[in-house]
Amino acid sequence: MCLSGDRLVITASRGAATKLRCFRALSTLMLFVGTASITASIAASVAIAEDEFEDRGSKDGKGEAEAGRFEPYFNSGPYTTIQRVKGDLTTSFGPSSKPRNTLTNMGWLFEIGVAAPAIKALPGAPRLNLFAGLLVPTNESSVIQTTLVKTLVVPGETPGFDDAGQLAEGTKMALEYQNSYRAGLGAEFTLPFFDLDLTLMPGVQYLYLGSRYTGQVNATFVASVFPEPPLPSLDFERTSSAQNSLVQHLLGPSLKIGTEEVSFGPFLLDLYIEGSLLFDVAGTRRQSTFVDAEGGTSVFTWEAGTTAGVFNAGFRVRIP
Repeated sequence: MCLSGDRLVITASRGAATKLRCFRALSTLMLFVGTASITASIAASVAIAEDEFEDRGSKDGKGEAEAGRFEPYFNSGPYTTIQRVKGDLTTSFGPSSKPRNTLTNMGWLFEIGVAAPAIKALPGAPRLNLFAGLLVPTNESSVIQTTLVKTLVVPGETPGFDDAGQLAEGTKMALEYQNSYRAGLGAEFTLPFFDLDLTLMPGVQYLYLGSRYTGQVNATFVASVFPEPPLPSLDFERTSSAQNSLVQHLLGPSLKIGTEEVSFGPFLLDLYIEGSLLFDVAGTRRQSTFVDAEGGTSVFTWEAGTTAGVFNAGFRVRIP
């Protein structure tokens, strides 16, 4: 029994030693695997950080190189001008009108500019921009006001008429758009917006705004009763028209917001929106035209608004 007990004790001791050796081996293996994983993770993180640093450094270096010289660019996109205008029409043969309206002119902008090197000593590293462009209208004209009044003439009740009939009086005043030109100076700042770099450019703009104002007036009387025996017709028609060109020189502040640039072949492309509020440097512009037509006279007066709002959006192509 003792021998058997000793054997049992020896067997038990040998089993415990085996389990201890397995536990140590497994622990060593787990420690090795964990260490290798941590080492690999650290190495990968360092490699990624180095790549990002290199990419950022190369990008920043490219941006600094680009921002350190003069760069030409081209803008294009639709635009809209909004302006308040007035008119005044008087005649010696009846019709009159005093139109007031806010007109909208739409067209397409073609503009070139140049950006100066960045001023890194100032916040936002601003770049001075000088630009000039052509505004081509796509709508030929806008109507300030048109009227048509028909009156049944009753003898003794309608002043100036001794015969019965119908009187039709019509007026129309309109504005025809012409090509305009603008130029300006601005300071373009780069501002971070979440993960993007937006550009903000406050500036001053000058606008040469050319327009042609037109006016028409017509009065027609058709008699409904003819005497017997027949006499010369009592019908009559008086018509007069006029036109006058008017040029405005407007000046005022502007603000332009652009997106982050993307590569487009050898160029850099971004989108923008822009608005400006311009004031006529000469104040109120008014033109009058006197028309001496057969049977009466007409006086057409046009008055352009002293302010104009210009809004446009489009794309910019920059040559790095």
